[in-house]
Amino acid sequence: MTKLTASKHPSSVEAPTNATPLDAIGRALRAHYDDLLREPLPAQFEALLSRLEAGEIPAESRDRARPKA
Repeated sequence: MTKLTASKHPSSVEAPTNATPLDAIGRALRAHYDDLLREPLPAQFEALLSRLEAGEIPAESRDRARPKA
């Protein structure tokens, strides 16, 4: 069986020999999630957030886009 390592992550360590496959999957998912958190916001999303914060998009448009519970 191949050991899962995340060499890009200084805090990650190789799986101990007694680790279960679920432990290895959990470590790999955490490493992937950490990478995603470091990614910059897409420019379009950042622009939309700026417009919302500046009040450029009317509240009625935002309410219409919100799904009904």
